[in-house]
Amino acid sequence: MTRASLFICMLALLCLWPSGSRAAADYTIETIPNVRLSDRYNHVSNPDAIIRPDDVARINRLLQTVEDSLGIEVAVVAVESIGENDARMFATDLFQHWGLGKKGEDNGLLIQLVTRQRAVVFETGYGLEGVLPDAICYRLQQQYMLPDFKAGDYSRGMLKGVGAVSHYLMASDYERASMVTTRPDSGDDGGFVGFFGFFTSIGIFLFIVFMALYVQWRRRRPRICPCCGKKTLVYVKQRVVQRATYQSGGLVEEVWQCKNCGYIEKKNRHTSRLHRSSPVIFGGGPMMGGGPMTGGGGFGGFGGGGSWGGGRSGGGGAMSRW
Repeated sequence: MTRASLFICMLALLCLWPSGSRAAADYTIETIPNVRLSDRYNHVSNPDAIIRPDDVARINRLLQTVEDSLGIEVAVVAVESIGENDARMFATDLFQHWGLGKKGEDNGLLIQLVTRQRAVVFETGYGLEGVLPDAICYRLQQQYMLPDFKAGDYSRGMLKGVGAVSHYLMASDYERASMVTTRPDSGDDGGFVGFFGFFTSIGIFLFIVFMALYVQWRRRRPRICPCCGKKTLVYVKQRVVQRATYQSGGLVEEVWQCKNCGYIEKKNRHTSRLHRSSPVIFGGGPMMGGGPMTGGGGFGGFGGGGSWGGGRSGGGGAMSRW
């Protein structure tokens, strides 16, 4: 066989080589699949199968809880390559192209992973920047995602990162402070910052406990009875008139009775809506409640098509590389 014939054979073999062995395509904002269009419960665009199917299901479950409870729309994108595009600008353009967040509220969030650029980006809408500022975005990336990314487990890193974001959005102020306090093994902010952060968290916790006890004491101390004029009107019991839900607050009826003349007084008190905690263990442990997602989300087709709400990007967020 001549050299020319050998060259032609090799060229033919390259042309017939399975497409899955070739380099992945460079995605643009137009070619990244918008999975929301086919399934309104799907938040994860994962065309290169970077995130494992069971982790996709868990991420969808977490983000649907956030959307149902807070109205915040979160999209997750994981691709191998976007060519020579800057990952930060690409996230901003993709956010605008899809219109994440409710129109007028701009409460959207895009979590974008590009493995070849070794970059993860959080892009936030205008309405979310006060809740999830740039510094917090960066800290969540560094603390919950990059350790697994450096180890090559992108799926686990995305799951833990999305879990941390979900928990942060739905947590109390005290829980948020504890999530972003420097851990002893982080080694990036120095010992003093971690020491100061620890005692700051303890101080916030003690203040919250004190205020709760003070409110209970003021509510239940004897009051002056409007009937007999003596300070013998005391708290007796309360009755739930309307239970709080994840979408609206509740109503409680409090009953007071005078120990001197028997006078009964009833007052209504409004309660805050419920907040569901994200089912995540943040010490590097497994996600809880892991089975496949049912009733839509994760694999498409069950919930019917939808779209994002038409929100705008605020240009906020953060990018981390490893």
